[in-house]
Amino acid sequence: MSGQFAWVRVWPAQGARGDCAEAPQLWVLFEKRGDEGPLKFAFSNLPAGTSRITAVRLWKIRWPVEQGYQQLREELGLDHFEGRS
Repeated sequence: MSGQFAWVRVWPAQGARGDCAEAPQLWVLFEKRGDEGPLKFAFSNLPAGTSRITAVRLWKIRWPVEQGYQQLREELGLDHFEGRS
């Protein structure tokens, strides 16, 4: 995991008034790779005590999970599956 990461607790503004006092707190994870790379970010509702390293690990395992899911859909035809109960 190379890059610079920030893990910040925020209150999102609600509506045009921006009344954030009653809004639930969220996390924002920022990632910056190198001087020229884009700044990436994601919002999270992980618990307040979640460490930055845990958030970064969860962020980084997302891509392999997405790739595996895509591969299953293509190879097993799950993209055409229509489940019925």
